[in-house]
Amino acid sequence: LLPQVRAKDHLHAWSSPYSISLREERIREFGINVVTKGEAAKASGLADSTKSTYAAGLRRWHQYCDLENIPHTLRMPASITLILGFIGHYMGTVSGLTIRSWLSGIRSWHIQHGAPW
Repeated sequence: LLPQVRAKDHLHAWSSPYSISLREERIREFGINVVTKGEAAKASGLADSTKSTYAAGLRRWHQYCDLENIPHTLRMPASITLILGFIGHYMGTVSGLTIRSWLSGIRSWHIQHGAPW
């Protein structure tokens, strides 16, 4: 689910059981060619520097979920309870701007994979 790739590729390459299931459904509906082209368009929608910045948030998200023993099935789509727990975990240890940036990365990951946010 979390292959070793460059930071800028985390948003696209890191997946979840939800995103895998959704992708398989879309392939059945539209075919691999349509899905692959759409994924390429989404992957090119952000600057590499933004993708790398967002990767930090995604990395922290998975570190937090691992720490709390949250299964991958509950990481996407993320519940408000889990998001607030994530914020509370880092509150007071990093700046609010850092947390906001991390949340932007998690949100972008959800959008990239078609998950509700």
